[in-house]
Amino acid sequence: MACGAAVQAALLTGDKSNLLQDLKLVDVAPLTLGVETSGGIMASMIKRNTVVPTRVSRVFTTRNDNQPSVLVKLFEGDGIMTRNNTFLGSYELTGIGPMPKATIQIEISLEIDSKNTLSLAIVNKTNGISKKVTTADLTKHNNTLINANENNQLKEIELLKKTN
Repeated sequence: MACGAAVQAALLTGDKSNLLQDLKLVDVAPLTLGVETSGGIMASMIKRNTVVPTRVSRVFTTRNDNQPSVLVKLFEGDGIMTRNNTFLGSYELTGIGPMPKATIQIEISLEIDSKNTLSLAIVNKTNGISKKVTTADLTKHNNTLINANENNQLKEIELLKKTN
């Protein structure tokens, strides 16, 4: 990753070195993105190292009879179980309508655009009701995780300074 950052920095600063002429940098998803299914299992949608921009859609069904809504929980990570991954947010699609389980089709789409903006769309294919959220809505939770990680790293650095 450090080499990629160095190459990108050289390209952004206008370095015309012959070593850079044949290189092509590709942006990729750093971790798998997916949603939680019954039993806490992660349904992977955008796999780690997928080239961005990308868009992936999967169709899911309801689990219960006459289910009034669907709660979509979005996770980031490579664990099979969602408890081993980072929770990014949950989004509810309401107004599904009374029907037997597994008859309503819910399409969930994840998209990462060229600016690394993550979008989640949930569509009830039976009645057309939909909901869409973007990174702006997701970062409220994610910034808390980033700040917590930065604080932990700062504490580790201070401990290392004291031991040396």
